[in-house]
Amino acid sequence: LGVECGGPVTIGVDTAWFSPPANRSESDRFVVGGVYDRIPGKGVEDLIEVLHGVARARPRTRFLIFGRGLLHHRLPSRSRFVRSPSWDRIPELYRQMDLFIHAARIEGWGLPPMEAMASGCSVVTTSAGGVPEFADARSARIVAPGDGIGLEREALGLIDQREERLRLAAEGRSRVSTMTWDKAHGRMEDELLRAAGSGVP
Repeated sequence: LGVECGGPVTIGVDTAWFSPPANRSESDRFVVGGVYDRIPGKGVEDLIEVLHGVARARPRTRFLIFGRGLLHHRLPSRSRFVRSPSWDRIPELYRQMDLFIHAARIEGWGLPPMEAMASGCSVVTTSAGGVPEFADARSARIVAPGDGIGLEREALGLIDQREERLRLAAEGRSRVSTMTWDKAHGRMEDELLRAAGSGVP
């Protein structure tokens, strides 16, 4: 159309809806979470391998996985799978997690790790899709798409380093809290008005 593209226009997150728990007690109930999605490119095989690797290395770890549809993979022991949770239940699921793993190989944006960061989880994620727009080395542990070994290494490192894990979670929450829907809507409107002003029919 002859219009120079601007962007990216980011997605927002509601940090009142996705918020940390009032009190996070770890003890021996450390919980690693993730989203189970069998759509090609979402990295479900990588996620399952990482969960089993973490379970072998840290047998006391618990796992909380949620997703749409039936479970077609074997999860580690001490796992709980929540099938097709209602929208209003999802924030509470995030609040039960200490560490969130996002293993996608192909992404449009990557909303689950963003929601997890807003919920006070420390996050280990691939760099697929829009993840670099809301996460960096100060706010998450990021590896290349398809690097299951890297995901497991970073997850184990954060399990063993409580202070670093809590610092990362706090930085992640702080970072995404600036990415509001109002800002996203404003940026989109600005781009549309700019395009309209260029005379494109």
